[in-house]
Amino acid sequence: MSYSFRSDTIGPSATTASNMNTMWDQTDPNLQQTEWGEETRKKWPDLCKSTNKGTILIVLSSCNKSIYPDGKKTGYFFGEALIPWEQFTKAGYRCLFISPTGEAIPDDHSIAGGNAEKHAINAWNDKSHPIHRSLKRIYRAEDFNDTNIRVINGLYTAGGHGAAYDLPRATGLQNLCAKIYEAGGVCSLDCHGPCFLDGLTLSNGTKLVAGKKATGFSTSMEDKMIPGILNSWKNEGIKTVQQCIEMNGGIWQEPTNPMGEFVIVDGRLVTGVNPASAKKVADETINILDKAMRLGGIMDYNKITGKADTNMAMNSNNINNASSSNMEMNKNLNANTNTTIKDLPAEFHRNPQPYELEHPKSV
Repeated sequence: MSYSFRSDTIGPSATTASNMNTMWDQTDPNLQQTEWGEETRKKWPDLCKSTNKGTILIVLSSCNKSIYPDGKKTGYFFGEALIPWEQFTKAGYRCLFISPTGEAIPDDHSIAGGNAEKHAINAWNDKSHPIHRSLKRIYRAEDFNDTNIRVINGLYTAGGHGAAYDLPRATGLQNLCAKIYEAGGVCSLDCHGPCFLDGLTLSNGTKLVAGKKATGFSTSMEDKMIPGILNSWKNEGIKTVQQCIEMNGGIWQEPTNPMGEFVIVDGRLVTGVNPASAKKVADETINILDKAMRLGGIMDYNKITGKADTNMAMNSNNINNASSSNMEMNKNLNANTNTTIKDLPAEFHRNPQPYELEHPKSV
């Protein structure tokens, strides 16, 4: 089974602007009462609550290619999409799925078989799980513009071997990620997801990962999982995760245990090694965003901390080390109920509420 927000077009032609707005805004109480369904709300109340902190895009591979010895196909790894989606939702963030083509099919072995976790199998098979509603709406980079992108707080990329094939070539998604990151958003990736960093360039011409520590699925495990895949990749010109990081100026961090939880945080770049790391990657992403919110929203951290970074990367420690005067200013701003977004000084980039913006529309 695959999910797609569209078939041959960017959006469903029958969708009205009103319906599109409802689909975009999961905080609508009527939406929760009708589309969630009674069974879903009873079984997963913590996943059906209002998500009003902000929005996180979850990138999925659109690749659907047979690479396994048993003939099964790869795609995005379902558990690496499911777990972060659940963590972000529980923390109060709205999640929107996005892929290069607007379509995404999970890796066969991520929803059945030895590589799939029990929770992922159960969630995939139980269509009342709320993630299935979100997966019916998979966006493309073209659905976002300089107006509606302002509601995005971060971008998380799920793994699966499919990511190695199409995400390094997904220039539209990479440009979208660069804009989100340069505006102060978080970029997080897990397992093969960091292949997305290959060629991901900021507006100043530098690679997003350049000079930063990052990790991902270990090269040592590739042939152990799929015998001969490294040779196949060499012939096809496909890079390993380590190559994607190092060839773009990143500082590769080899996991101490390739199959255990291992996560690296360098400023607003968060990377993990495998499905076991997906929850930690999501939690670290939430931690950075929540700290930023406590200081007044998504900010230009270079101005707040007084520390320049050519890649506009924020060291998460800088949030805690912000001067007391800045923190007092934030406190006063938050206490002033008459303060509007337009009244905030330039260094504060509060995200407007979703209903104030133009939503992605069909074309």
